[in-house]
Amino acid sequence: MTNIGSMVRRLVVVAAGATAGVALAQGPAYGQGQGPGPGYGPGMHHEMMGGYGGGPGDGMRPGMTRGRGQHMARVLGLSEDQRAKVRQIREDTRRKNWDALGQIRSERFKLREMMRGDKVDPEAAIEQKRKVDELKRQLMRSRLEARNQVLALLTPEQREKARAFRQHRFGRGNG
Repeated sequence: MTNIGSMVRRLVVVAAGATAGVALAQGPAYGQGQGPGPGYGPGMHHEMMGGYGGGPGDGMRPGMTRGRGQHMARVLGLSEDQRAKVRQIREDTRRKNWDALGQIRSERFKLREMMRGDKVDPEAAIEQKRKVDELKRQLMRSRLEARNQVLALLTPEQREKARAFRQHRFGRGNG
């Protein structure tokens, strides 16, 4: 009996260690800054604003782009010309942001590695966090520019539909 009890305890310890290892590997503030976040206008989703690149960890699940983007185009009643222009804006923004997304992942990895040490240099960690934040600001700027380009394509009626859709969907104010 002692051997079975000992084996069960070992398995529990191994399982707990594996779970803790996964949590620690994610590092500090894992998941923050993902998703549309501030700066998205009425009814505008990241699919219409230039996308995220579609990779893991960048706030995008596989298959999201086409469904939501097409649904929004139908809700707004976009013409084929408007749809083509939105697709081009999305593609241009995706290409523009692709390197920055990779850099963010790389800089986040460096920050996680810093935080794993027995002794963390606060100044170095803060500086590393600044690098990540600056890259995220660049992405936000790019996405806001894309948002403005898309909004400029819409008629006043389409903008109003987008605003109403956003309020209905997200329960937010007029922002």
